[in-house]
Amino acid sequence: MAILRLENPRKAYSWGSTRSLQELLGETPDGTPLAEVWMGAHPSSSSRTEDGYVLADLSEGGRIEYLLKLLSADRGLSIQAHPSIEQAVAGYEDEERRGVPLDAPNRVYRDRNHKPELLVALEPFWAMSGFRKLSEARNLLNALHLLDDSPVSSLSQLLSVVLALPPERVDAAAGSEPVTAAPKPWRRPEGPIDDTLRLGWVGELYRQFGADPGVFAPLFLNLVYLEPGEGLYQPSGVLHAYLRGTGVEIMANSDNVLRAGLTDKHVEPDALQRIVAFTDEPPAPVTPRVVEPCNPGPEAEPLRPARAPSCLQVYDTPAAEFRLYCIELRDEECELLSLGLPLIALCISGDVAIDEVELGGTPFTGEVDGRRRFRTGAEVSNGATEAVHAPRATGSRNVSRGASALITSDVRSFRVRGSGRLCVAAPGRISP
Repeated sequence: MAILRLENPRKAYSWGSTRSLQELLGETPDGTPLAEVWMGAHPSSSSRTEDGYVLADLSEGGRIEYLLKLLSADRGLSIQAHPSIEQAVAGYEDEERRGVPLDAPNRVYRDRNHKPELLVALEPFWAMSGFRKLSEARNLLNALHLLDDSPVSSLSQLLSVVLALPPERVDAAAGSEPVTAAPKPWRRPEGPIDDTLRLGWVGELYRQFGADPGVFAPLFLNLVYLEPGEGLYQPSGVLHAYLRGTGVEIMANSDNVLRAGLTDKHVEPDALQRIVAFTDEPPAPVTPRVVEPCNPGPEAEPLRPARAPSCLQVYDTPAAEFRLYCIELRDEECELLSLGLPLIALCISGDVAIDEVELGGTPFTGEVDGRRRFRTGAEVSNGATEAVHAPRATGSRNVSRGASALITSDVRSFRVRGSGRLCVAAPGRISP
C-alpha cells in the first residue's frame, strides 16, 4: 500500500460555522452548520478509504492513536476537561460495573484513554484555557455581586459556587450595566486582554446560552486569542472551551469529556471536580518549529526532511499519541522521510501532489479482527482472523484544499510538490 484518499465523517453540531468549513471543502454554504470533520480510526466515526473500507477495521487503523479534525465554531463549545489515563480507566470500569450503557446520555467515560489535544488556528480564534489567579477572578466576580454571600478561598470552591448560581442571579449579573456596556468581543484585541473584553464575552455567551452560569467563565478562566498558525495545547485536567474560529485539531483517540456548562448535554459537577487541575498557570500559545534533517535514533522525528533547506515545521507538545506537522510549498517540491508510521495528510490550501518514493518499513496487510463486518459484505466467523486487503493504492495522489489522504506505514519516503499548505498528523512516539 502507499497513498489512499480518505472519505471522512462530518459532525453538524449546532455550534458549527455555516460557512468556514464548507468554503475550505470547496462547497457552497447553504446555511447548515458544519462543526467538525474527523480524520482517523475512531471506532464511532472512522474515516473510510475511497473504496469503502473502514479505516478502524484495517490493521493500519489499529496503529493510529490520534484523531485529526477540522473544527469551526460560530458559537461557544461546552466548558470541559478531559481525564488522565488513570482517571479514565477507573471511571470507565466503575461505569461498566454499574451497567451504564456506552451510548447512554449520562455516560461520562466512553473509553479508557486520556485526551490531550492541540488546536492550530486557521483564522483568528478565541478560546478559554485554565484558571486565572484566584484574586483576579474573585475581584471581577465580586464586581458583578456574584460572590457577595459566598466566601471563596480556593479555585475549586470558586468553580462550585459559580456553577451553582440560580438563573435569576445569572440574569441579573449578565444584564447589568458593566456587561451590557462592554463592546462585542470578536475583533483582534488591540492590546492585552482586559476586563472590558472579558465582560464583552460574558455578554456574548449570555446571548448564546441564556441563564447558564457558564457564561461567567471568561471572568475566572484565561481568555486566549490565537493568530492564524498559532496553536493551543490542552493537557489532561485543564478546564477549557473554544469560543469562535476555525482550526485544525489533533488529539489522542478518545471521547472522554466531562462538562461544566454552556451545554445541554450531561453535566456531572462532582466527577468534574475530581479530574480538574485547579492551578493558575497561564496558557502559552504553541508556535511551530522548523524540523531539520537528522539521522534516525531514539529521539528521531517520526517525519523529517530528506535534505536542507527544510520545508517542514512541527508543533511540539508533550503528547505521546500525536505530532502535528505543517508543510508550506510555493511551486516547489520537498522529499520527506518517515519511520514506518501511518500518517494522515490534510490539504489546507492550494493543490499538492504526494508521490511515493520508497517502500519498506512495517508491511501493510489490511488484516482485521474477524468479528468486524465490512460495508462490502465481506465477513469471517467469530474468533477467526483473516487478512482482508484493500485494493492497491496508487503511488501518487493529488490532494486539493479540504482533501486528505492516508500515507501507509510501509512508505519510508515520499515527495510533496506543488503550491499549498499541508497539515500532516503522525504518531507521537516511535514504536520499536
